[in-house]
Amino acid sequence: MMKKILICLCLILSLCACTQNSVESDTTEDSDIVEVEENTEDTTDTNEEDKTVEDNETEENETSSNNSTDNSSSTTAQSSTSSNTSSSSDKSTSNSSTSNTNTTNQSSSTETIEEEKIYCTYTIDCSSVLDHLDDLESNYQVPSNGIIYSQTVEIEEGDTVMSILKRTGISTDISLGYVKGIDGLYEFDCGSESGWTYSVNGTKPSVGASKYSVSEGDVIKWIYVVSRSEW
Repeated sequence: MMKKILICLCLILSLCACTQNSVESDTTEDSDIVEVEENTEDTTDTNEEDKTVEDNETEENETSSNNSTDNSSSTTAQSSTSSNTSSSSDKSTSNSSTSNTNTTNQSSSTETIEEEKIYCTYTIDCSSVLDHLDDLESNYQVPSNGIIYSQTVEIEEGDTVMSILKRTGISTDISLGYVKGIDGLYEFDCGSESGWTYSVNGTKPSVGASKYSVSEGDVIKWIYVVSRSEW
């Protein structure tokens, strides 16, 4: 009987020990699970904090970069605007200066031209031959009104009656030092006393045509005369 009781006690103790080990094992596992969960939560929190910090830093860097870009663009735009404004101002000043210079030069040139341009009246007349055509010994064709040339001529510096005659474009023969023929009409073609003479303002000068200086407004006339009485 005692033996049976001892066996029962041993079984009971054995069961108690197994139960306690099972409880301790469960407790340990629960503790490990709790610790793992806590570590997971800590890691998650840490990762979230790190991510938040990184996001903030990224936003700050992007903001700084954008601000830098904006500032750079603004500086570039301001520099470009300043450069354009300066260039435009320089061009405007240059154009204004050039315009003023051109205006001054044109004005000066106009004044100089107006001051230098002076004129005289120049005529070559052989109308006296019309009254003595029967005496004409050459084939010269006398103009219907007797006027070979009649123009207002610009006087150049140093001009004489002779120099202007040469500049008219009318053929002239001065081989003997005086006007022997004009436009193909020569001395003695209409009688032994016929030939060319000239007058200035209605008066016959006492010097040769090559020595008479022309003045502004002079009325110069070359006349072909038939007789000495007309000289």
